[in-house]
Amino acid sequence: MKSAQFRLDSNITWQYRLVLAIGITAVFVLIGPFGTFEGMQFGTRLTYWFVKVGVADVVVSFTHRLTDPRLNGQTRLHRLLFRAFIFIVVYAPITWLWSCLFESRLMSPMGFGFFLLNDCALTIVLFILAYYLCSDEADFIGQHPQLYDRLVDKTSAGIIRLAVNDHFVEVFLDDGTTQRLRMRLSDAVREMDHAPGFCTHRSHWVSRTHIVKAVKEDGREFVVLTDGAKVPVSKTYRENVQAAGFV
Repeated sequence: MKSAQFRLDSNITWQYRLVLAIGITAVFVLIGPFGTFEGMQFGTRLTYWFVKVGVADVVVSFTHRLTDPRLNGQTRLHRLLFRAFIFIVVYAPITWLWSCLFESRLMSPMGFGFFLLNDCALTIVLFILAYYLCSDEADFIGQHPQLYDRLVDKTSAGIIRLAVNDHFVEVFLDDGTTQRLRMRLSDAVREMDHAPGFCTHRSHWVSRTHIVKAVKEDGREFVVLTDGAKVPVSKTYRENVQAAGFV
């Protein structure tokens, strides 16, 4: 089953997300679920679903940023269930209020309950599809990249970041230790294989799952990692941090 999966990477570009949102909107506009085909003209239906899909995209990004630091070590099923719960808690009230603008009868506790059941059903379907058809970043955490074979002191600790120091690459691990490898950063990054992460600077690579937040100090940008380190973000690589949703 693993070979049939594709990776659901939260580090995707806004252009890809826009195209995906337009495609999903088109499907909902043409199908018109939940009575929207019969009850709305084409233009109204297009506006209604484009906003709902757009809000869903924003809430999904928020859900990942909120839950990723808290779900390390959890199974994929637990991660998806927790994300689905957070998603529906945030998404349902927002889109219920939006829907009330088009259908006033929803503006009641019973109307909200009916709306919530519809959104829950749709969310369950989508997350079941995600579980069976997609893999996410955390699925790769337990798979040691090639770079581990170069470490002198063998370890199962996770790699937090890589940093250039003269002709060496320093490997910072989540057990608090550091190992040095005589190689180029570009080669070290290539040997990280599918591990979720990216360069923030020509001398730094960071694991996305260990990013806590991005900060700005004295006009310079940094990402703060789980070990407390502040790694600089250069203009050249800023788009990587931006695509990951941290700036």
